[in-house]
Formats: sequence, structure tokens, C-alpha cells
Amino acid sequence: MLLRKTKLDRPRPHLLLWLAVAAAVLCFLLYQHSAGGVTPTPYQMRIGYVIPSNRSPQPTAEQNLQYHNRLMQGWYREQMDRNGFGPKTFGIETQADGVTPRVHIVSAAMTDSAMRGGGALDLWGNTQQAMINASHPMFVPGEAWLIVPETHAQLPDGSVVGDIALGQNLGLGGGGGVAMTGSSLLSLLTPADLLDTTTYDGMMVPQIGPYPLVQGVSYPWFSGSTISNLISTKLGGATHEFGHGLRLPHDARNDTNFHGNLMFNGFRGFRGSLMPGLFPQEDARLSYGSAITLNQSRYFNPAAVYTEDNAPSVSITTSGTVDPVNGLLRIDFTASDDTALAAATLRRGGGAVFEEMTLSGTSTTQAFETPYYDPGAGMDFWVSVYDTQGNWANTKVNITPNTGFNRAPQPSVKVFNSLAQIGNDVLLDASASIDPDGDNALMTVEWDLDGDGAFDTAPTTDKTLITQFDQIGTRLIYARLTDPSGDMAVSAPLSLRVMLTGDLNDDGFVGIEDLNAVLGRWNQDVIFGDRLGGDPTWDGFVGIEDLNVVLGNWNAGSSPPSGSETDVPSPGTLGLVAIGFLALIPWGRRLHRKGRHEVGNSESPRSGY
Repeated sequence: MLLRKTKLDRPRPHLLLWLAVAAAVLCFLLYQHSAGGVTPTPYQMRIGYVIPSNRSPQPTAEQNLQYHNRLMQGWYREQMDRNGFGPKTFGIETQADGVTPRVHIVSAAMTDSAMRGGGALDLWGNTQQAMINASHPMFVPGEAWLIVPETHAQLPDGSVVGDIALGQNLGLGGGGGVAMTGSSLLSLLTPADLLDTTTYDGMMVPQIGPYPLVQGVSYPWFSGSTISNLISTKLGGATHEFGHGLRLPHDARNDTNFHGNLMFNGFRGFRGSLMPGLFPQEDARLSYGSAITLNQSRYFNPAAVYTEDNAPSVSITTSGTVDPVNGLLRIDFTASDDTALAAATLRRGGGAVFEEMTLSGTSTTQAFETPYYDPGAGMDFWVSVYDTQGNWANTKVNITPNTGFNRAPQPSVKVFNSLAQIGNDVLLDASASIDPDGDNALMTVEWDLDGDGAFDTAPTTDKTLITQFDQIGTRLIYARLTDPSGDMAVSAPLSLRVMLTGDLNDDGFVGIEDLNAVLGRWNQDVIFGDRLGGDPTWDGFVGIEDLNVVLGNWNAGSSPPSGSETDVPSPGTLGLVAIGFLALIPWGRRLHRKGRHEVGNSESPRSGY
């Protein structure tokens, strides 16, 4: 439901385009596709909105939460697919129609001030208790809650208190999770506000509070300066906390503010992952380490048959003082499972992920080799092992890496942007990588452009590469950094989707099926991540711009699959026959939408919704 916001009207089609539209309408009537809904499952998201005794629900809170959570669902689907695990995502508890997310509005006995208590931990506990009192127990297997307590307040200096951002998961397999996000920006959780690049400093938003917002005071400086920045951070932050509710740890690799991992500071660039054409310097991605974990999650595989809840067995065989090898710290472990092993991750200090690998079979002996360590400092390392039933186990060991050894480089890479079109330039950037014992400029980099383990470029000290891709699909990109001592390290992979412009079903050909997808949702909002949503411009609205893209690339790509499109007449052939369908194009709604979504006027206070 993202809407494109511009200062210009949508372009008007010329006569030939009208004829093509008319022909396409006829084609749509002949080849119409249907869209399905989300079926409730035992492993699903549930949404709670907790109202203190002295507060009332915000007027559009329910619909805004529904919008956000469908957006989140589509985002995870797209990111899992990019990482090579298919279009997996979580289910959402729905209303009776089987499509609309259900929001449980819960009345609390405490006031907002009492719920806030002395800080975030009090609010976390009091909100959960309110849910429990309303017969919604927390951390129930099969339930991953996203909860919003209506507890924010604005102080005279413009600062906002009573927001929260926390998430936690307990238990094995389908263990229950809870994520909480604050209420202060709930009224702005809309498609139009996500696109509103007005500076928020000095703006008054009644549903936030009675005072003007102050940049860097109302919200942290690292959240950006515009309404769009704030909503991007809010959407990304809530999705981040829900990740914790799904058992995801932090992942700081390949990450910077506004461009990086969902599970670190990159979540603030959420808008860039939704609309890379509008915000090309920002991106929030699901790291491969997070994706490899969710690939086994019961919330992402609700239709699977689960036969046991037994955790795998894992033992770390490295301990004490250890000599690095070739600049890397090696940590050996063994794992076994009575069904089948699936994956393992390495964390340092119980916090962020630093390495990951796939596993198979019922028993294995493996080793992590990581450049992320501090010589002479004892630290805890955790190995987490996952089985194919969604169960997991942790074990930790304290290791002191010996001093006197050269350390391998610590890679940090970016891709601009991670949604690429065939033949367009893609920038790969490893310039943030560091050599902890030497001169960064002397490190060389090689790139594996298709994730096959073979590096496709020669070593060079130039840390950036501009390349193009000529095949549609998803791929993982790795960088290998080598220091002057010959020690090397390979980066965590970055996921990339390469698309053919106008190809909505990823069959490598632009034709009637893609046209049907546009016409089937003409003048409608679509949720991000719906691969047949009819939205080749990726702006969340299906209209004339999307039609222009499909028709402008008609018959592009390889030959269509046999028997699917080869015998279908072109739009030009059907144009004169179908001209009577022109009256079906609903231009009136387009004009109505333009007036309804004019936003960003900072000369007057923003009204409530």
C-alpha cells in the first residue's frame, strides 16, 4: 500500500497507449489471475494494542498496524527469496475474511504513567501483564506477538517518553516470542507519510503531543531529519524487534546507519529496501545469517509436519588459549540431532552473529574460522545449532586468542543497489573493510559474483567495482580481502536480485502474463513483496506508470515458456477491436487519490487521522 508522492500529475497516455490499454483489458478478461489470502496457522504473528485506563485508541491505529504488518510480511518474503531460500514468510492471525490482520485492542487497568514506571523494563513487564490479564498469555508456543502500548507522552522541550523497542523469544521449536514497539508515531504509519520528505523540526503532530517536534530531541539524530526518515526507522525498528521475537540475534557485519542489516543499524534504511528507485543510498536487508536461521523456523514453515521438540546436541572442542591460524581464530565443534541438522551460527559474547554455515546429516564435526577477535582478551563464544524441525541448542566457551600473530582483514561490503535491472550498473564497495594490523589501502579484494565459491575478479587494491548482470534471478555476492602478509578473510554474503524491467513473474519474458498482472490490480494499492502484484515500478501503486513499463518493454527477454504466451496476439493487433473498453479505465479514482494524499505541508499543524 505504498503510494508514489510527487509534485507532478501522473503522465497521461497518448492515443496508441490507450489502444494498448484497451487491448490489454480484453486480454485480462481472457487470462485473468486471482490472488489468494493468508490462511491462519498455528505458527503465526498476533498483534496487540494495549490502552491504559486514561487513554483511548488512536483513530487509525488499527488500520495502520494492519498496513505495517502486511508490509513486514511481504518484506520478509522478498528477503528470504533473495537469500536463496524461496519466498518464505510468517503467517498473520486474520479476521474472518482470512486476509485482514486481526488487532487485539486490550484495555489495561493501569494509567499510562504507571505503565511507564521507571523505564523500558517496567513498561515491558506491565504491558505483558495487561495482555495476560486480558487472557492473552505471553510466550505461548506458536504465537509471536507484536504489541504496541499506547503510553507515549511529549514533554515541553519536544522530547518523547514512553516509547519502547524490545523483543525476546523463549523455548525450542515453535517457542513463543514477544516484540514491542512504541505508539508515538502510530498515527503517521501510513504510505503517504513514509514518502513525506518534509523536515519534522518545528512540526506539530497532535497525536504525538501538544508541542513542536525538535530534531535530535524528539527522536535521536541517527533517525534522520524528515517524516519519511522517522517512519522508515519506525517500520524498520518494529520489524527488527519482531526479528528478536523470532529468535534472531544482532548481526553487525556489512552494516552502517541506514544501509545494512535489519538486525543492526541498517533497519533505519527500511524505505530504501521498499523503494530503491526513490532512496538508492539506503537499504535494509535480511542478512544471510538471519535468513539461514529463519529458513528452519516453524513460523516460516507453518505447513510442515513436526514430529519432535528435541534440541540438537552441540559441543565446542576448542577452549582456553588458542593460536590463530592464517590470521583467523578457529573454533571447532561437534553437533548431532536425532532427525537432521540444518545450520549453525557463531556469536561473540552472546550477542551478534559473526559466522554461519549450513549443516546436514545427523552428526558432524565442523569449524568456524573468524577474523573477528581481540588478541590477548578472553571472551565468550557461542555456537548455536539448528535442526530441520525448528529446534535449536546453544553452548558457549571462553577463548583467549594468543598475541603475536598477524590478524586477517575484517571485511565490510555494500551493494548499490540490491534490486538491479539487467544491464544496469551495480556498485560493489569494500572500502569499509579494515586491516587491524596494517594499512587498509594495501589490502586487495576479489569478488565472487554468483556465490559459487570461485572468485571472478583479479585481486586489486581498488575496493570498489562497477559491474552488470545479464541474467535474471537472485545471487549471493562475496568479497575476499587479503592483507600484505597473505592472510585473507571472506565477507558475509550480500543478496542481490536481478530483474528484467517489466517482467513481473520472473520468467525472463515481458508479455501477456505481466500485462494481466497490471490490469488485474489497476488503480489499486499493493503490498510490497507480492511478486505478481502488478507493480514493476515498486512504488506500491498500480497505475499508468506500471503499464508504461510493461508496454515499453513488450516482448523483451528470452522466448516465453512453451504454450504460455506464444500464440497470444499482441496489444497492437487487438487495439481496434478492444477500443470500447476504454470507458472501463477509472481515471476518476486517480484524481481523487492525488487530492487525498497531498502531504508535507509544514506551514500548518498536521491534523489527526
